[in-house]
Amino acid sequence: MRGAITTRVLPRQYEFLKACQEKRYVAFVGGIQSGKTTSAALQAWIEVARNRPPHRGWIVAPTYQLSEVPERDFVALMPEGIKRIRRENQRLIYELYNGHTVEFKTAEDPDKLRGERLAWVHVEEAAQLTREVVDILYGRVLA
Repeated sequence: MRGAITTRVLPRQYEFLKACQEKRYVAFVGGIQSGKTTSAALQAWIEVARNRPPHRGWIVAPTYQLSEVPERDFVALMPEGIKRIRRENQRLIYELYNGHTVEFKTAEDPDKLRGERLAWVHVEEAAQLTREVVDILYGRVLA
């Protein structure tokens, strides 16, 4: 992996990142500007560095608009870690130097979330997702 991330984290962000190392499922519940999205981007890079099979992760948001902010944060944290950006339909797929891929998905059509096997998934604005979407996402990681 190329590059390194150097950033300061808030105490709640640190608690979240530490919990992600110890538990399978973790929620960061906080107010506006509490660091939830940045924490998710940091955790995504940690998962990329782990590079567990199947070497693919998703960040899923309820809508396309809500997926743009975590995508910007992910890219801004370590742009030198991105080998290539590939466009598939209307979304971008980030191919990283260690062979991992990261995709930013929307939950607007739950059926488009089926079928893939993932090493990890992060959900942005989870309270806005339907139970069907949550069940599908659990299945992507558990498969």
